[in-house]
Amino acid sequence: MDHNHNMCMSLHWYTIYPKEHYIAPEKMRSIIFVNKRIATDLWTQVDFASSDVSVVQVQTAVGKLLIINTYNHCTNTNTINCMLCIMRTRGGTRNMVGVEHIIWLGDFNRHHLMWDEDHNMHLFMRTNLDRAQHLINAVIELNLQMALPKDLPTLCAMVSGNHMRPKNVFMSALLHSSVVKCMTILEE
Repeated sequence: MDHNHNMCMSLHWYTIYPKEHYIAPEKMRSIIFVNKRIATDLWTQVDFASSDVSVVQVQTAVGKLLIINTYNHCTNTNTINCMLCIMRTRGGTRNMVGVEHIIWLGDFNRHHLMWDEDHNMHLFMRTNLDRAQHLINAVIELNLQMALPKDLPTLCAMVSGNHMRPKNVFMSALLHSSVVKCMTILEE
């Protein structure tokens, strides 16, 4: 980020900040980049009233697609709770105009056997599993499915070099069935 708290990004992308970025930029922990090849009248930013959530709604041939990038702190479930509350007021995964597909991704800071590698048993303490269960319950309520395959790490710990999965990708069941491949490029 530059001295004005703005991202220095390629000219090929629009930078979408949470609206709270303009009030308290030092608290922002979420951002979305939209490719400039997507016509600006096909997407719009959606305000989720949190510096930890960035949201874009894209109009596609099969309906609206809500892309939600979330940062959830490791010690609480505030962002997950906020996301659920707002999604409930939006009507879940249905929209008055048509089907609204959802991609919910981000750094959830949650570890569970459903996605982390089995060798990370030290991460599967009761407290961590209970916190992960809250995320799992939210995913079930929103009728989402995990897009990243199990055992695919999203982070390499700097000190230990251990690979783990605090980040994840969930999407609507209908959208999930059309995904060809969802992966990470850990070396990047």
